[in-house]
Amino acid sequence: MDRLHLTDLLDVETLQRFQSSFSDMTGIAAVIADANGIPVTEPTCFTHFCMDIIRQSPEGRKRCEECDKLGGQQAMETGKPAIYTCHGGLVDFAAPLIVDGHFIGSVMGGQVLGQAPEEKQFRDIAASLGIDADSCLAAAKNINVVSRERMDALANFLYMQAQLLSDLAFNNYKIRLANHELEKTSQQKTEWLNTLEQQYNENQNFLNALAETYLTVYAIDLETDQYKTVKNDITDLSILPDSAPFSPTFRKYCDTFVHPEDRERLIQSIDPDIIARSISSQNSFYELEYRRRYDNEYQWLRLQFIPMETRNGIPSKVILATQNIHQQKKQEALERQALRDACDAANKANAAKSRFLSCMSHDIRTPLNVILGMNQMANRNIEDNERVRKCLESISVSSRHLLTLVNEILDMSRIESGNLILAEQAFDFEELVKNAIEMIGPFIVQKHHRFTINTDNLVHKNVIGDAPHLQQILQNLLSNAVKYTPSNGKIDLNIRDKIGAPTGYTTIEIRIADNGYGMSKDVQARIFDPFERGNDTRINKIQGTGLGLTITQNLVQLMNGDIQLESEPGKGTTFTITIPFKIMEGDIEAKTAVSPSCARRTFEGKRALLVEDNELNMEIAVEFLKLTGIDIDTAENGQIALDKILGTPENHYDIIFMDIQMPVMNGHEASRAIRDLARADTARIPIIALTANAFIEDIAKSTRAGMTGHIAKPLDPDKIYEVMNQVL
Repeated sequence: MDRLHLTDLLDVETLQRFQSSFSDMTGIAAVIADANGIPVTEPTCFTHFCMDIIRQSPEGRKRCEECDKLGGQQAMETGKPAIYTCHGGLVDFAAPLIVDGHFIGSVMGGQVLGQAPEEKQFRDIAASLGIDADSCLAAAKNINVVSRERMDALANFLYMQAQLLSDLAFNNYKIRLANHELEKTSQQKTEWLNTLEQQYNENQNFLNALAETYLTVYAIDLETDQYKTVKNDITDLSILPDSAPFSPTFRKYCDTFVHPEDRERLIQSIDPDIIARSISSQNSFYELEYRRRYDNEYQWLRLQFIPMETRNGIPSKVILATQNIHQQKKQEALERQALRDACDAANKANAAKSRFLSCMSHDIRTPLNVILGMNQMANRNIEDNERVRKCLESISVSSRHLLTLVNEILDMSRIESGNLILAEQAFDFEELVKNAIEMIGPFIVQKHHRFTINTDNLVHKNVIGDAPHLQQILQNLLSNAVKYTPSNGKIDLNIRDKIGAPTGYTTIEIRIADNGYGMSKDVQARIFDPFERGNDTRINKIQGTGLGLTITQNLVQLMNGDIQLESEPGKGTTFTITIPFKIMEGDIEAKTAVSPSCARRTFEGKRALLVEDNELNMEIAVEFLKLTGIDIDTAENGQIALDKILGTPENHYDIIFMDIQMPVMNGHEASRAIRDLARADTARIPIIALTANAFIEDIAKSTRAGMTGHIAKPLDPDKIYEVMNQVL
């Protein structure tokens, strides 16, 4: 803003026409200057005294610029039009041009006297400026003498004109700021630039059209109730003659053009006595807004009564100016609607937040209650091994449910914030389906369901995509089918390639159908909403967070896929998913999984360095590692681990288990430091991350830091053994 000049916001041609319009209406000298008092327009109606006598002197011209600048600043500081005596002895008026709280210039008028010139005063002025005293005095005698009331009226009118210019400049300033912001963010959508350009062009057209400012201007004598037309180039109050009694003629205009709802109010408000009292009470101009008929529509207009002359403090003559404010009213209506919409959205967000907290409070407290309760029961029955075993089983089940809840909340959070990153990796589709079924299989057996799978029409088995999240989708839907189908039910899984995909791609359809409880149309309409589980008494006791289908739908959409639902109460539910994949040419390298039931090799004779800052987590990890037979050394942070490696011979450690978030030196920093050591063993030693950061981007970050593998907390002994078996 500090670098902007008045002419950066308003072009000189518009300012000149605006200024000329004021001088034509008032017969008063006027000029518009920038913030430094330098004129940017050609003066209009300037007196011979100012133009040819005072300003011909270099000192006089300098003092004039200083007066213009000080006059505008005085008006800005007081918030009122400034009436002051310039260095040349004349009375001037000034009104500031203010944009966003910044003074950018002034509109000046005046060059009048409040009384006949005094010879000594003007001879002294001539002497101070080094100009001819006789010429100075002769020119001063030709200056108009104006009453104080007239000065006040002219200053008020000038101030109102300056406010209009300030509003226009501020409008253009906002567009310039928006344009500047768009230039800094040029990667945003092209239509933003197009919209900005359109707004800028519209604003320029509006500025050019405002050369005449008002539609119509009339001079009204409130004492005689007579008016005269000053300006009527745009035929607005065309029913009014150029000169006539004001009140009856304006009533006729109201009956003909004014909206019925505004008519009586407007007629009462333009009574000359009411106009005079309103201006006196407000100590300013008087405004009215109404709707006028134009052909087949009504548009909003604003009447402004500006005092020109007063008698005993009461306005006797005023100017009536008309503006079309229809677009402004439409914009205000749009802004009010936008405010209502924003309020509604905020209320919905608050309701969703309250619902989320309520659901989370219930869903978290339920397994916590089991964990705490079973822990107390186990302590009270510590000698009863069977009772303790059952308590521990219940604690384990509730802990897994609590972990599932936390994972689903984290998934939802990352999806909603746009931070979920999809992986692009080759995988065997049939193998992925097999893994998902293995996870759900025990529950299918437990409920004695008849489960069938058909992949005969799956042509492209090797594809590229996000295998972990696809498996999560399958497990969510299969888990729902198992939970919401009564015992001895039927579940069918059909997977096939769809016809019509582009070359190099395939679209795979996954269809999961059951003959379970089914859903009503009402439940189907909101089943993908968070925490939605329906109100069927048969399913109220089924464990779940109500987030699974919400996550599933979002994941499918992130993969550019589609999910459809068909259901009928008492007959079952069918989910159909279609997701596009890039086809992988060739075979995928098989990964050998370690079955927990297989005989495990021992890692006796091997040595591990466990780096963990939390004592309880370290105790758990040590206990799980002992099951493998490996020797264990520990360190409380990355710096201690690095020091221990430096203090031992090469190949002292066979594997490092590294926490990520630690004081002094975190896991990523420690891994990079270990890899950078000038030793052969540290370049190849396996470094396995043990961390609660379990997302794809976290794994990628660990890999970039030089880590070999990644095990998510809470730790699983089988997973630890599987990773050790792969890297040792």
